[in-house]
Amino acid sequence: MVLAATLKRRTTRELPGTVVRATAVLPASVQEALFTIAGGLVKVTDFIGEVTVAMDATTTTLTLVANPTVGADINVATASGDIASDTAGQLYSVGGNVGGAWNIDGTATEGMIVTGLVFNTGTIDLLTSATNTGSVRWIIKWVPIDIGASLVAA
Repeated sequence: MVLAATLKRRTTRELPGTVVRATAVLPASVQEALFTIAGGLVKVTDFIGEVTVAMDATTTTLTLVANPTVGADINVATASGDIASDTAGQLYSVGGNVGGAWNIDGTATEGMIVTGLVFNTGTIDLLTSATNTGSVRWIIKWVPIDIGASLVAA
């Protein structure tokens, strides 16, 4: 009975969301929006990429960028190790420290952002160091901090 009462009191503001961005070829040596945030602050608890089409042999690194509507860009996850020739099923994830490195180690990944990362309105972008023909599906788990905040695939 206590659990039911607790769940009944929860608001949509407290419920986590999951957004999946359909698989797509990586941006070609440019910064491109993956997700759009509107209406206020959100807390990201998981950020995972799954390679769906193998990467070609081009040396390529990834940087995840917070691109706020107001203010300067911030590198959330710094350039990864080389993702050249990564095969379908490879997983990429982001740790919980701003400016930390990507986890690109294999088909299993830590995935969880322990403390969460808070983003303001704007976009969450991916910057690549080269053109690579591989494709990645991006999955993000998030919780609104401000009432009315939203996060959608760009």
